[in-house]
Amino acid sequence: MVKVKIVSAFTKNGLGGNLAGVVIDSDLSNKVKQEIASKLGLSETVFITKISDSEYNFQYFTPLSEIDFCGHATVAGLSQLDFTDAKISTNSIEIRAINDGDIYFSVGKPSIVEKDLNEELILQSLCITNKDLDNRIPIKVVSSGVQDILIPIANKDLLLNINPDFKMVEEISKEFDVVGYHLFSLDSDYTAVVRNFAPLYGIDEESATGSANSALGFYLSELKMVDKELVFLQGVNMNAESLIYVRVEDEVFLSGKTQLIEERLIEVDWSECL
Repeated sequence: MVKVKIVSAFTKNGLGGNLAGVVIDSDLSNKVKQEIASKLGLSETVFITKISDSEYNFQYFTPLSEIDFCGHATVAGLSQLDFTDAKISTNSIEIRAINDGDIYFSVGKPSIVEKDLNEELILQSLCITNKDLDNRIPIKVVSSGVQDILIPIANKDLLLNINPDFKMVEEISKEFDVVGYHLFSLDSDYTAVVRNFAPLYGIDEESATGSANSALGFYLSELKMVDKELVFLQGVNMNAESLIYVRVEDEVFLSGKTQLIEERLIEVDWSECL
């Protein structure tokens, strides 16, 4: 049996957030890690290997496959470790994490990835038209450990009423080698209200995404449309309101509140573990 901690990351007043599985210091094969992630059925499960008192390796699995990085699972995993300063290795980026009562970490400097997107198909997949966009902001692919298509929506009401064609979103995500779509609308109460669709990885909609909001904070900062301290509200449509905090300096820092929900024991085939 493998002990899995279920942690909600990016909670708002102790509620909402996005659940992640956290497995610490288990000598498991990737096949078994995938099996555990599939059995849990959470959007991501992080598997943590301790290298030293200040260095760890994080691996991330969705119910369908391994991915290179996941922000909310990183926040969840860090919340279960005893550290002050730590270096985290992932498949795509090196993370510097700090715990001074609040946990926050650098995702480095995201990058805008120039791709010849088919915007007409993207809009069709969301069942919207060009008039529903905030045309001050171009649709772009931005990478913060993983790549997402960032899509500006004209206002919050439009954003919250979008009903995507998830099969089309999946096909377009695969074609352009991105995790999915990150939709956002600039807001008076928060920096932006956001929604995230990643059906290619078995996640139609996610209630809190760290990597995509890090990318969004960087992108809006590059456009000089925001301050350095940003707050994104996500999960409204899912009755799981979540707050993601992003600070943009030379690097982008990500933080959020967490809540340990429960611990589970998952049965595995130990012959597959080495």
